[in-house]
Amino acid sequence: MCLYTERHKQRVEAKKSDNITKNTYSLLLKCCLKYKDNLTHEFPIKEPHDFTGKDYISFNEEYFIEKIRSRIPFIYIDEKNEISIPDCISDDNQYAILDLIEFFAKKMRDISKQWNNLQYKDYEIISVFDTSDIFYKFQDEINEIFRDENLLFILTDKKIVERDLEHSVLSTSIEEDIQKIQEQGIKQLLNDAITFIRKPNISERQSGLEKIWDAFERIKTYHQELDKKSSVQKIIKNVSRGDEALRQLFEDEFKELTNIGNEYRIRHHETNKKEIQPHFIDYLFNRCLSLISITIRHLD
Repeated sequence: MCLYTERHKQRVEAKKSDNITKNTYSLLLKCCLKYKDNLTHEFPIKEPHDFTGKDYISFNEEYFIEKIRSRIPFIYIDEKNEISIPDCISDDNQYAILDLIEFFAKKMRDISKQWNNLQYKDYEIISVFDTSDIFYKFQDEINEIFRDENLLFILTDKKIVERDLEHSVLSTSIEEDIQKIQEQGIKQLLNDAITFIRKPNISERQSGLEKIWDAFERIKTYHQELDKKSSVQKIIKNVSRGDEALRQLFEDEFKELTNIGNEYRIRHHETNKKEIQPHFIDYLFNRCLSLISITIRHLD
């Protein structure tokens, strides 16, 4: 939904963030809890109805809370034994709501509800199906909140929440190229790097940066019949394809990224290494990935 001031470019574009505020937490929680009945197959309970003498299936709230308390330990459960908004949003608890979103996404099923009697409406009968088309409605609502709140997250079709990298060079074609790499060590490092960089936690994103620099260093020795320097020169020659200006450009970039890896706390953690501010992690990751993405297409 595009509103008037958005259509006419009258809004100041807000900076995107991966910090979840109290208001955002509340919106996401309400969206999840709206779909509780779609988890009835996981948390069923038989309820007897005194007037009709029949049993009917309803949602087992107590079992649900027990499971959530165990499965998502940082989720806040209040004195009423209900999932609620924490009094204080911290690094420890803010991402628990993303766990809850994934929990709902992976377990929800399509249902239908109808009253046992349209006149008296004693209780609702919940019928559960084997399909989960309802996920796509849930996905749209969650992602709309992410967009409206300028959050760098997305609920993917794989039913997981990933960090939506800002100005990222990462694409489906690059990921496909990575899977074609014959050298398993490079492939594994790159896959790990992508997994970690998509995480909201700073320490995991730092790990993603370390992994991609490890992959960069391993690529330098791809041609095992040569020493490291000669292997790099062969890679640069293959990438530049006889263009002297490009050869110099790639040679400079290899040297610059090597220096960054040595001077900053990426691959080495001595006390004299420069710290990387969190808002530069994506930039450095993208820069290294840009060089790697064109390099791996010319390895063989």
